[in-house]
Amino acid sequence: MKKITVVNDETSLDQDFFNTLQDNVEEVFNGDISMGSIRVEDIECKNIFDDELELGSITTGTGTNETNTSTIRSKNYIEVKSNTTYTISNSNNYSQYIFEYDSSKTFIRVVNNTANNKPYTFTTSPTTKYIKFRTRASETENDLTTKFQVELGNTATPYTPHKEFGNGIIESGSNDNGSYIKFASGDMICRNKVSVTLSSTGTQANGVYYNSNNFTYPKVFIEQPIVVPMLSQNTGIFFTSLGNNNPTKTTVQIRILSIADFTNTTFTIGYIAIGKWKTGTSTTSEVTTTSLEDEES
Repeated sequence: MKKITVVNDETSLDQDFFNTLQDNVEEVFNGDISMGSIRVEDIECKNIFDDELELGSITTGTGTNETNTSTIRSKNYIEVKSNTTYTISNSNNYSQYIFEYDSSKTFIRVVNNTANNKPYTFTTSPTTKYIKFRTRASETENDLTTKFQVELGNTATPYTPHKEFGNGIIESGSNDNGSYIKFASGDMICRNKVSVTLSSTGTQANGVYYNSNNFTYPKVFIEQPIVVPMLSQNTGIFFTSLGNNNPTKTTVQIRILSIADFTNTTFTIGYIAIGKWKTGTSTTSEVTTTSLEDEES
């Protein structure tokens, strides 16, 4: 099996990567190139806190931000695993209070550091997906240059700055709608293919006969992605296009077109979509590709 390997810890997915993907798009579509083998080699960052702090507190009853100039808090949600032990430490020996949230960022609970442990070890709940933290107001712990570290396990280790590697895969998976890969840079690739039996609508439009198949992406993009439609069929002359007002951030319609009327014809049809799952460095200004594939017996 061929592998596409991306090793670059400073930039977003670059043009060379997309050129490679474009050159091998049929192999990716057919599974000859595994999306799971697009990877970063030997790159790891133990500190999962993104180093972004701000003045303020977090309300213990609701997990919402509140104004307080005597404390500092994590600015962004920190993604964690459920039922997992972490240790938080910092360079100023501040106290830390942990706030847990579920996958929809709904507040679950506050983990009170009643013993005022520094560093502090805690275990997330079965439904925890994100955490935030704040310092202790009564001690005026508000130095924004403080270096915090959140790491796996029950032992605090020397501080390491957080780094989101530009091409690092942070999540991959599949569901009923296909497979996906999320990159730390904010880029995402989704793909799917299905076998369908279709007949043309019986109406010739602009010189061709057609029918369509609708897809929902396995994960939602935050903006309109670039979509490459794919088609495989052993007899006849067929080609593909995107449907009207397509693609969207959640769905794409792929049309099968032919110069001749077709009835009960089986196709393997699918797509590869490239876009953003979060804001970040732009993948590329343009990806030039073709959405038309002719297959003739």
